[in-house]
Amino acid sequence: MEVLRVDPRDQRWECDTPTYRVYFYEGTSSDEYEIRGANDVHAVIRWAESDRTQRPYVLYVRVDQDGLGLVRLAGRDPNANPGGSANIAITTYGTGADDAHLPKEQRLRGSPTRSRTSPLPPSPADRPRGS
Repeated sequence: MEVLRVDPRDQRWECDTPTYRVYFYEGTSSDEYEIRGANDVHAVIRWAESDRTQRPYVLYVRVDQDGLGLVRLAGRDPNANPGGSANIAITTYGTGADDAHLPKEQRLRGSPTRSRTSPLPPSPADRPRGS
């Protein structure tokens, strides 16, 4: 885990009332729920953990930008391939002229657009026990 200080002026939007999704798993099937109007993410976690069957769950926040998307906040799909790999693409835009207020390591320099795709490292949960 990496913790960095940020400049809050770089964000473009914020949502004060997010919509969440919780997927409960039992075997290879799942029950999916959408939660609206929750006070905060902790209320959704309390609701999910009150499930009497104690099924594993995954908590997402719903993002509607260029279509519906989900950002995982907690849990892991028990049916996901633990040995599989995923790729993440990171694209940054700008020439650096508009980021002079940011610390040097956060500034964009060089070409106006840079893109990098790299494999995600396995999570600790994906590693065999004892390694």
